[in-house]
Order: sequence, then structure tokens, then C-alpha cells
Amino acid sequence: MKNKIFLLLALIFTGCQNEKKYNSLIDLVPSNPLILVKYKSSSNAQKFNQIFNKLINIKIDSVLTSYEKDEVLISYHKIGKKSIVPIYFTSSENKKIESKVVIDSILYDGSIIKRIGTEKKYKFVTKKNNVTIESESKLLVENTIRKSNHVFKEKVSDLKKLYNISNSKIALFISNDFKNYIENKELFSLFNINKLSNWIQYDIDLNQNGITLNGLAFQNDSIPKEISYLNGIKPGKSNFINIVPNNFSDFQRTSFNYYKYLENFEKNESIKKINEFKKDSILFEIDEFGLLKNKLDSIILVNFEDKLFLNNEILKNSENNYSYRDIKIHKLRNQIIDYQHLKFINYKLKQNYASIIENKLVISNSKNSLEKIIINISNSSTIKNENKFSQSFENIPEKSNYLKVYNLKNSKEKTLESLNISNKKFPFMINHTRLDDNIVYNSFSVIKSIEENKKNGINLDYSFKTDNPINLTPKFVTNYVTKKNEIITQDINNILYLISLDGKLIWKENIGSKIIGEIHQIDLYKNGRLQYAFNTDSDFQIIDKNGNQVKKIKNKNTLGLTVFDYDKLKNYRFLLFDNEIKILDSKMKNVKGFIKKNIIGIQKNNPKHFRIGKKDYLIFNSNNKLKITDRRGNIRIKNNLINIENEIFLNQNSFTTIDSKNNVVKINT
Repeated sequence: MKNKIFLLLALIFTGCQNEKKYNSLIDLVPSNPLILVKYKSSSNAQKFNQIFNKLINIKIDSVLTSYEKDEVLISYHKIGKKSIVPIYFTSSENKKIESKVVIDSILYDGSIIKRIGTEKKYKFVTKKNNVTIESESKLLVENTIRKSNHVFKEKVSDLKKLYNISNSKIALFISNDFKNYIENKELFSLFNINKLSNWIQYDIDLNQNGITLNGLAFQNDSIPKEISYLNGIKPGKSNFINIVPNNFSDFQRTSFNYYKYLENFEKNESIKKINEFKKDSILFEIDEFGLLKNKLDSIILVNFEDKLFLNNEILKNSENNYSYRDIKIHKLRNQIIDYQHLKFINYKLKQNYASIIENKLVISNSKNSLEKIIINISNSSTIKNENKFSQSFENIPEKSNYLKVYNLKNSKEKTLESLNISNKKFPFMINHTRLDDNIVYNSFSVIKSIEENKKNGINLDYSFKTDNPINLTPKFVTNYVTKKNEIITQDINNILYLISLDGKLIWKENIGSKIIGEIHQIDLYKNGRLQYAFNTDSDFQIIDKNGNQVKKIKNKNTLGLTVFDYDKLKNYRFLLFDNEIKILDSKMKNVKGFIKKNIIGIQKNNPKHFRIGKKDYLIFNSNNKLKITDRRGNIRIKNNLINIENEIFLNQNSFTTIDSKNNVVKINT
């Protein structure tokens, strides 16, 4: 009897322990995940989950149909030598599981694990911290119970950071270790992130026009990857597009700068290798490397800043030449480009023949390959003149540190073909990489091409009609992925629209209230992924580029949002206006230390911030009186101006405006 009472008390005690609130689903993931997929709700999950499981060849039933609309996290782990098994986490109840037979259950480390289903097909299910946990692997469920509260090891700390800043409907997290379990070699380029980072996170955009994976990863100075050798090199446009033939298989290019590359090389290599690298004078004049592949051959492309220097180098390293369609083809005596110290650009190919086309050096193993390149250029049969190629690049930034394009019709890359996706409708896959400080932006996209109907005369190219009349002046905003402009506006029914410049609706969302004032673009998480921030008549909202809510704070507002970024470090101050000013920081906490007594009253206009030298000046119009303060609210310049209706401008270190009598007023600083 005592034993039964003790067991009952233990269950009650551990059950109470399991009711502790979790911070996020990832806190429950067992150690050493290989890949994770996060769905904002199970309704977002079905289509992508089918594609993803087919890609990585995991045969599982779609457990996602059993959940409701809460967030779902799937973590994939190695079980045994090569087997990869998923484990599911969600705060929803699995209704289908609950209706099935419980075969048996055990008490494990304070949690009850139920085996549910039939003897032939079953799952292990438990609850921890109000989260439903489910897997076909009992070991994974046990590991979750035992290890979920462990702090991530240093190697995995990037995963937690990436998870916390992800806010898309579908997010994919890939570990560098996952490459060891990829049996499909054609997927290696997508899932092998060894050159980039230990972890990368992709926002998934899946629609009828294609699929785009927008990725973000962090660089670690203590464990440099090959991409780190390109740090500090500015992204650039490719100089090779006009010579890449239409029948190429794949093409890649990398921006280069000798001095920036040398800085990175010196951080990571031996003195011997550094001295060898410094002796290679030909690298001084190179600003871009490329590699072009077709079905039979590979061709090296190198762009030089100085054509005269290039001509001299060719003459020194060639033994004879002949002209083909007015372009010389040189027989090389020696290898002209030494790739042994070029970490991210290691093209190990024989360099037998070369041609100079404009400022570009084109190198091949055979002269026939160069002749074919020259023929295609002469006939304008290059991707520069290919409409489908231009369409695929419409939403891709022009500048990159690294770019790879797969011609899916000719490439050995058959991944999309295995998913029954037509390479006629989806002709190209593009991998774009850009570096910004210690952040790597890496994207993959496959976009549907549209046949153009050519008509004579003047045509209206694009138009877009909102569902209802608009009440917010349309504003140009920046797509942080493509660096191109888009249009945002709101109609009278509180529906917010994001529209591309070619008249396509990107998304629309009912935000529940009327926007007051302007929409601001901010970088809340300091990772280059911009959000939209604004005041409505009933709240302050921040949404991401897909229209998903990031922050929402109830606050009746009489003025539009004001955003201050004093030191341009993205440490924002958000000013909300009702009967008094409320100032929030980037964590949505009230800013302490600001003296509000100097600006008490109704604000006539939005406050403004000016920086003159090392001093900050904040301009307020409180109860029709002009107040000029520092960033802590102390009066910086006393004045007696009242009834100022017009904007305040900074002109030659003086504040200038026009008063109610149309006099120009200047206030010296």
C-alpha cells in the first residue's frame, strides 16, 4: 500500500513539474539534431512536408494532419548507422492519436510515455511542459525527456539564435553534419553547408510561381569556413553573363579583391603559404572568377580590371596563337592561374588554351570549347539575350559574393525532375550568396517562366486594383532579399497590401485597425531582415516581410509612429502617442530615464531627431509650444515659439521653419 501511495505522489509531483512553461519548442529538441522544419501552423505544412520528405527520402505518414493550427516543429535525428527519424513537437493535441488504442505506457524520468496505435504500427507519445511530443523512436522521446533542458553546446548555439529570429510560415534549419547522410548526390549542393557555417536557416516561400529558400547563417571567427576568405569583398555584378551560352549546364561566379582576400588569408594560413600567395602578382588585377560547365567540358572565366596587364600576361605564358572569328586563341605554355590558395574558388582544371574577350580571360582544356564560346557570342546565343533567364533573375539581387546558376534542362541536377516539376516551365535554379559583416545570406530559387505575347502598339504593362478604396498613400519599400522596391498600402477595410512593381499581389492581410501616419522599415533583430513598423488608431504593430505579426502592443494613437535610431546601430526608440508619449526600446520595454515633464501635452506633429556634431536634438511640438531637448528629455535650447504648424528643417546647423505669420524663423544651435 505504501508503495502505491509513493508512486501516486511521484506521478503528481512529476506531473506538476512537467507543467512548467517552456520558452520555445526548440528548448525540448534532443541533442544533435541534423535538420529541423518549423511550421507556423500545420495548415502551412502539408505541401512542403510532402516535397521535403520525398527529397530526403524519409517514408513517414503525414502526422501533421492530426494537429490543429498551432506551431509545429519537426526535428530529424540519426538513429543507427544511416537511418534518420523525425520527432514532432507542438502545443496542440493530436486528436487522431487520442482516439487510438494505448497499447502500453511507461513512467520514464517523471514523464509517462504512451505507445499508441497497433502492434504493427505505433508511435511513442508524451507531454512535457504542455507540449505534445511524438515519434516512432522511443529513444528520441526518452532523450527529449532527459536532455531537453540542457544548454546547447557551443557548436549548436547558432541554431538557437536562428530559431529565435525566424518568423516565416515555414522555416528550415540545416546542420553541417547533415551532409554525411545525403544519399542523393544531386541534393548535396543544397544541403551541404560546409563552406558557409555550422547551421543555416531558410525561410521557405512556396507558391504556384515557384519555390524560394531565403537563408541566413552566422560566421564564427574561431572556426573559419571557406566563405570567410571572402569577408570584406564587396558584392558585385557578374561580367560573364554576356559570354555564357544558352546551352550551358551550370555557371558560377565569385567576386574577388586581392587585398581583402589577403587580409583573410593572413588570419588563417601559415607564413609559408602567405608568402607563396603574395608572390602571385596576377591576382592583383582580378575582380571576378567564374566557372562555366556544359555537357562535355568546363571553362574557367577570369575578369581583369586592366586589359593591358592581361595581354602582357598571356604573351608571357603562351607559345603560339591563331585567330578564330577575329578572336585569338592562345596555346598556353604554363598554367596561368594558380588556384591552390584560392579557398572558395578552387577550379582544378587543365589550362591548355585561352582567349581574351573584352577584359575577360577564358581558359579551357581544348581549343574546340573556346571556338564554341566564340560562335555563341557571335550569334548572340548567350543568356544575356534569353528572356527566361531574365525572368528567373527578376527577384534576385544583381550583386553577389557568390552566384551559381543551374540550367535544369542541361544540368546533371535532377532534383526537380524527381518531384515531377517541368524544366520547361522552371528552367533555372539560382543559388545566390551575399556577405554582410558576420552574416551569410544564402538563397535558392526556382521561378516559373512565362511566355510573352508580343503585340504592336503601346501597352499597359502592369496594374493592380485593391479590393476597396485605399486610405493610406502607397509607399515604396525595399525587399531585403532582392534589394528591389515594392509598394505597400492599406484600404478602407483595414487590409494591408504588399504589391510588386510588376503589379502582382505578394500578400494581403487584415490588420484590424486603420494605420495612422507612415509605415517604417526597421531591422529589429539586426540581421538584415527588415520588418514594417507602424501605429494604428488602436495599437502599435510590427510585421515581417510576409505579413506575419512580429509584435503587437495595444495603445490608442493620435499620431503616426516615430522611430529614432540615434547612433545608427539599430537600437531603436519607438514613440507612441495618446494623451502622453510612450517610448519603447527594441525589446518593447518602456525606456527609463527620459524626462517627460518637459514635453507634457498634446503633440501637434511627429517629433524629429537631428544629430549635429556629437549632440542630439529632439524637436517636439507640445501644446503648440516648440520644445528642443536632448535624447534624455532635458531642454537643450530654450525658445518662446508657439503655434508652429510647419515642418522643422536643419539648415547650416540652424533649425528653420515658417511661423503662423509666414515668417522664416531660424534657431541657432
